[in-house]
Amino acid sequence: MKKEDYEVPILFNQIETIPHKESRQTELQNLLQVFCIRPRVLYAVLDGNNTLPYIQEFVDNNAISVYLTTDMWTAKNRQGFLGITCSFLDKNFTLHEIILTIEYVRYPHTSENISDTLFYILDEWDLREKVHIIVTDNGANIKKAIKDIGTISKNIKWQSCAAHTLQLIVGKELNLVKLLVLKAKRLIDFFLRPKQSERLEEIQKKSYHIIEVDTGETSDFLLHVIADISTRWNSSYYAWTRLVKVKGYIQALLPELENDSDQSAKKDGKYLRSIMLSLDEWDLLQELIIVLEQATRHLGGEKYVTYSIMYPLVKEIK
Repeated sequence: MKKEDYEVPILFNQIETIPHKESRQTELQNLLQVFCIRPRVLYAVLDGNNTLPYIQEFVDNNAISVYLTTDMWTAKNRQGFLGITCSFLDKNFTLHEIILTIEYVRYPHTSENISDTLFYILDEWDLREKVHIIVTDNGANIKKAIKDIGTISKNIKWQSCAAHTLQLIVGKELNLVKLLVLKAKRLIDFFLRPKQSERLEEIQKKSYHIIEVDTGETSDFLLHVIADISTRWNSSYYAWTRLVKVKGYIQALLPELENDSDQSAKKDGKYLRSIMLSLDEWDLLQELIIVLEQATRHLGGEKYVTYSIMYPLVKEIK
């Protein structure tokens, strides 16, 4: 993609050390909005400050061997973007982590299209011979893409994300909590429906100062449930944590629906009662959150090598 293919304001002509004026803050906010939905805008900003060549030179001069972490994000309009992070140790054994790009991937998001995009990025950064491991989640398309790359560049191997694999194991392999995981997902799916999501908003507006609920850092906003999707990083942890946060609101909504004069609301209340978690199940879910939080916090570290702690940590959880 050429720079003239999109319009991006070049904001940084020199390094600034003074606080931004309000007009500049507005410019930066507008740029951030564009960055979130347009490919390669990060490159345009860096080009304007002549920073990108320095980053490429830094990686080239200091990295003998690197590993990449990549993840795929798909927008509602089916446009896909591939985020890629590069990590390596320099000659002084200092760990560096650099975001290389957020790259557009053409639809459909097959393994072939993903591998083509990855090859383009590897060649752009001159990393094809330096990369030895690419870490991804367990999605079939991206997993196959890395393995296909490995057939051409023999030095490149696929490595599954340990934290993501761990969250899959919690739901699929631990028989003691399998039923709880399924019930939690059923409850989450119920409140992902537009009508039920609106009801959850309304109960929060009405009972915000009445119900004792710990909303943490998001206390100034209305809370919604988060979908538990198996291919997403840390999905179960985030989904269960949010579900526990809105527990008080869900419990307050239940009798309202059951006592509503509208038959449709009564029907929804009856179904919600059938899928509601018991007090013991809420407690067990909280315990699972603590286990996942501790494991993923260690495995998701950026300032230390995590590969060596992966197996001891999983063994400790067992």
